[in-house]
Amino acid sequence: MSYAIEAMAHADPDPGGEFWRDILVVAGSAVLALLLGAATLRRRTP
Repeated sequence: MSYAIEAMAHADPDPGGEFWRDILVVAGSAVLALLLGAATLRRRTP
């Protein structure tokens, strides 16, 4: 969550590299969590 808070603190009309790095870390974490969650689900196909 600290990366999300930092990204919002760096948000301005001309965001720099730190802003995009923080956004990528938050988005990558979300995608990783979704992939890990999907990988652990059991399929209920007959």
